Amino acid sequence: MTSLRRVPALASRALTIATWCGLFGIVPAGWAQGTLITIHTFSGPDGAYSHAPLVRDRTGNLYGTTAGGGAFNDGTVFKVDTSGNESVLFSFTGKRDGGNPRSGLLLDGTGNLYGITAGGGLGFGQGGVLFKLTPSGRLIILHSLSTSDGAGSASGLLRDSVGNLYGTTESGGAHGQGAVFKLDPSGNYSILHSFTGRNGDGSEPFAGLVRDAAGNLYGTTFMGGAFSLGTVFKIDALGNESILHSFAGGGDGTYPSSTVVLDSAGNLYGTTDAGGTYNLGTIFRIDSSGNESILHTFGATDDGASPFVGLVRDKSGNLYGVTDGGGENRHGSVFKVDSSGNETVLYSFTGGPDGARPEAALLLDAAGNLCGTTLDRGKNGVGTVFRVRLQ
Repeated sequence: MTSLRRVPALASRALTIATWCGLFGIVPAGWAQGTLITIHTFSGPDGAYSHAPLVRDRTGNLYGTTAGGGAFNDGTVFKVDTSGNESVLFSFTGKRDGGNPRSGLLLDGTGNLYGITAGGGLGFGQGGVLFKLTPSGRLIILHSLSTSDGAGSASGLLRDSVGNLYGTTESGGAHGQGAVFKLDPSGNYSILHSFTGRNGDGSEPFAGLVRDAAGNLYGTTFMGGAFSLGTVFKIDALGNESILHSFAGGGDGTYPSSTVVLDSAGNLYGTTDAGGTYNLGTIFRIDSSGNESILHTFGATDDGASPFVGLVRDKSGNLYGVTDGGGENRHGSVFKVDSSGNETVLYSFTGGPDGARPEAALLLDAAGNLCGTTLDRGKNGVGTVFRVRLQ
């Protein structure tokens, strides 16, 4: 499948200054659907290797994390303004303040950023920290994770209307197979569920959570379940866990590491890293009755392979995402799947200045722009921040 190429560098720079991420809603004449613009190229001191989705404030500034780089090479929190200028808001030391954040950020109404790191902290085993970063750049440790209460999180945080934070850890918990946790506004940390990896339960939840109006939480585990190939789970408001689907391999898909998307009808959408007809991943839907269907299988053409992260859904029911590999140039792709299950490649990464291996979910704004990060390549070899403008 043919994808659209990157615009020339000079045109790209000019458009970046005036219109990136649709700040003014301007669509220049001749702008091709799926054209990619590199907003920022990481260099190392300003961050490196971003796994994290971006968050956008009311004025169009973007915020994210990198797992490496920064002043101590243990990762950063960064900001990219509407002119494409990047600044490091915080450099992690890998010690008490945590290190190597692989998840995105939450932004509240007063400009505070909330996140979680995969390492560092004061907890036993240095399982990472939950943190708050104020607009002045002060980092506040909300909780240091230990192996008993969960460790090594790659998931983003979820915040409810009263300020409780929810998330998952890949390991730790009562059985060492990962956990779902809650941190209340007073700083009290509790485990809602410890995965066992036994008797059909999941293990190793890499992804974050979504929450419905009734307070139920939904997520995925990378492994475990009836076939040890991953699950989709639900935790109700009382903390009771149920498995909605166990992946069986083959055409069904295997090893989901993505956060699911929840629509107004109660359907869940997500991706699996592998499985499907070509063993290169799938896009699935689980309806409100727990019935699973495969919307797309990767690998039949140059549409991408290994979609490690979740999807974003627009008002018309179209789904957008990225793949870590595959695509026309074998360095990953940005794709769209419409409500009928038809897939279109919007961009194939070249592995050059545009980056490679996008491993973060996309940000879709009201003007129809998709913003994201690449883990690898770019001019300095440590990743990029990009924007794809849709028409």
